[in-house]
Amino acid sequence: MLKNIKDRGNKSPTPTDYDHVNLILEEADKYGLRFEVESTAKVYMERDNIPFVESYQHAFQDWVK
Repeated sequence: MLKNIKDRGNKSPTPTDYDHVNLILEEADKYGLRFEVESTAKVYMERDNIPFVESYQHAFQDWVK
């Protein structure tokens, strides 16, 4: 799955990507960290040029330990 994300390069996120991010944010919300995860993921995308879903995965792991 991650291979497919990297192969797409800088293309727009797919509906499946949005579904994955929604699941990540729902889980973060259970810990009261939705805002933090979302904010951090946006920083990763803009500053580090990390792909869409991967940025949310990293942000979730950073906040929910």
